[in-house]
Amino acid sequence: MKKIIYMILFFSATLIFANPPVLNKAYDYPYALSSSSTEHFEFIYPDHLYDEAMFLASRAEGVVVDLIDFFGAKWPIKRTLKVVLTSDKAELNAYYSPFTFSHIVLHVTPPSEGELASFKRTLLSVFEHEVAHAYTLKIHAPAMKGASVFFGDYFCNSIFLPNFIVEGLAVAFES
Repeated sequence: MKKIIYMILFFSATLIFANPPVLNKAYDYPYALSSSSTEHFEFIYPDHLYDEAMFLASRAEGVVVDLIDFFGAKWPIKRTLKVVLTSDKAELNAYYSPFTFSHIVLHVTPPSEGELASFKRTLLSVFEHEVAHAYTLKIHAPAMKGASVFFGDYFCNSIFLPNFIVEGLAVAFES
């Protein structure tokens, strides 16, 4: 019995201390950040990405409704999902992470001349894809709900699902 308790403590400590805060780089700006909230999301952005943040905020709750309709399960994320917009990369990209808390980081690259209409649709598509990851990875079976009480956001479906299923669910929602 002692061995099991020590194994659980070791596993818990590994999860807690092995992942340094992942948002430090996203928050490391030489300029001020602003935020805007909806019912399910909090958008954190530098002032020069205000238009993009407001565009996504105006459509975010519609994405939640579409996900619920598509997958048929209620919204699984208890707190507001943080969405950080940055402009520190050379191309549009994004990722969802449940570690250290559920969040999405969107690397927004301003569009070139003449790309504005397609840029907003592409930005929304990337956002929808990452929110689909957040949604599908946070849906818990009853046994997983019990474990997530102790392990929090560290205990999610990304531990158990192969990558092709994780990506496949997000792409199926996009289609």
